[in-house]
Amino acid sequence: MKFAKLLDEYQLAEWRGTYIPYYFLKKRLNEIATSRLQDALRELSRRSTPSSQGGRRLSAPVTSFEVAEATGSPDLHTQDVAREAWLGALKREVRRVDSNVNRGLQELQQQFLDLMQLSQGEGAEAQHNPMSQFLHLNMLEALGRLGEGIYRLKGYTELNHAALYKILRKWDKVLKRTDGVAEIYPQIIEGTRIGDMTAIEALDANVKEAFSRQSPATNPDISPEVALLAAGLGTRSAGLQGQALRAERLLFFFLGSSSALVLSIIALICLPEKDPMTFSKNYFLCSFPVFRVCLSAVLVILGLAYVARVCEDNFINHFFILGIDPRCRVSPNFLFTWAMLLSSAWILVFGFYVVDYKWMVLPLVWASSTRLERASWHYVLYPTVLLGLTVALLLRPSAVCRCKYKVQILRGVGRTCLAPFYAVNFGDNMVGDVLTSLARPLRDVPAAMCYLGSHHPQLQSAMEQFVKSGNTCPAWEHEIISPLIAALPFWFRLWQCARRFWDTGQKRNLLNLGKYTSSLIVVIVSTQACPKWLVVLASAVATAYAAWWDICMDWGLTFGDLCFLTGARRSSGAGGTSHSSPASSFDAGLNSPVPGSPVQSFAGMNVRMGPGRQAVGQYSRAQSGT
Repeated sequence: MKFAKLLDEYQLAEWRGTYIPYYFLKKRLNEIATSRLQDALRELSRRSTPSSQGGRRLSAPVTSFEVAEATGSPDLHTQDVAREAWLGALKREVRRVDSNVNRGLQELQQQFLDLMQLSQGEGAEAQHNPMSQFLHLNMLEALGRLGEGIYRLKGYTELNHAALYKILRKWDKVLKRTDGVAEIYPQIIEGTRIGDMTAIEALDANVKEAFSRQSPATNPDISPEVALLAAGLGTRSAGLQGQALRAERLLFFFLGSSSALVLSIIALICLPEKDPMTFSKNYFLCSFPVFRVCLSAVLVILGLAYVARVCEDNFINHFFILGIDPRCRVSPNFLFTWAMLLSSAWILVFGFYVVDYKWMVLPLVWASSTRLERASWHYVLYPTVLLGLTVALLLRPSAVCRCKYKVQILRGVGRTCLAPFYAVNFGDNMVGDVLTSLARPLRDVPAAMCYLGSHHPQLQSAMEQFVKSGNTCPAWEHEIISPLIAALPFWFRLWQCARRFWDTGQKRNLLNLGKYTSSLIVVIVSTQACPKWLVVLASAVATAYAAWWDICMDWGLTFGDLCFLTGARRSSGAGGTSHSSPASSFDAGLNSPVPGSPVQSFAGMNVRMGPGRQAVGQYSRAQSGT
């Protein structure tokens, strides 16, 4: 197999585009050798000019071929100038790769120092952290990820080293010269990480030494990989790029098919029904709370899977951040599989229900027990079967999502509900935030229970109650249960903020408490007989308060940042070149994540300040009061 194909095959997906462009340089060499100097100089000039990549990858001295292009002097287009231009392009690529390696190494070194600081405070942390039983395992896994990052960085460096050596051998062969490997090669790699990986090897040795101190294995000859497996941590899906690609294609196929089927069901709902005189819109809609509860479960699992996928793609160790047992093997693909099964069942059952009720596919059962003309006992089977499938799938035993992990989620919910009596960690914060987001879907649960527990077929009195209040529940549910469900999540978060202020003394927790207090006031005034202007005023204040907190505290954006983003968008739309912001200047000139960045050990350790990782760190600091 040719080296260009091997190079493309061995490239890591997250760094694709940052390797030495072997095929591009080889093609330019062939053009120089066949005296197609104009073509070679034009392509080399395009790769080096700011218009091709939005700016130079790395600044470099102006070479004679660039002067020739600028002046348009054809006399300077000699083979020597073309060779000089080619060598200049190669040196720029080597400097760019060396910069990538240096930045990746600095990230890994900083993460190692942060881990060592965390391990020194492990004893004190264990007294206050309710998830301290996982701290030692998290340290082992973080060191394992650090070792994996070093391994991938070494692979990135070695592959570029091989590309450099191979292209200079091609230089000697194509141009019939002898100075490529003998003279140019030592000059280019001198003083670069490509030619000297001593620092990477030293960091690898330090990580292995730290791992031997943390590892429960008593035999010093046991490798870190074996020790991780012995601790029940196993390995993640690194290296399974083929399987990951197939799973990605299957996921997109499922999303596309599900979207098409949902649109088809919406079209069926819009079509005229059979026998409009007997069709009852209220009877058709009264079972929708059960379908909405099941759909909410699907969307929650999809949201969990998407967030986990984003964390993995941005190399954020969300298991460490949330205090989850690192031995848990629940992956984004596992959650997506759950969502696929549940959504397939939802589409199938809900679609059958729509078709059956609108066009009376099955005969009516016990219709004589009610005064409604199109009423049947079997219509309740559709939401009942769907709810049963949803509960069975969520509660069924699984070798991946084991019962103890589900119990851990319930414990987090319990600590959230009893926030004043438990210290609040970051995972409990997230549980509280999720509950506030689910306040509206949770209000469908009583309506679904009322529908399932009512008489079937539905009676005329139930339809009158549905027209009056939107569900078949009695009046006391609307006066007590529904407002209570809407208010409790904000009440829990309010007490979490109060407990954080008690533990840390940070005044920002009082500001966060004020945000949930304003939301709680909206629930109270909207469920009581208050003037409409008071409801509107309370809602406007709560919305403005929450928006200010999310933008300024959770996202860490200031008015100056917003002005900068607006100006950058305008300059980009006008075709101008925008400057890098302080948050993203570390990645200026790179086409993909810096090598070594896969290791993200814990919240707040935002080594590569990309937007996603910076937001996670800012959110964790805002919620933890640090």
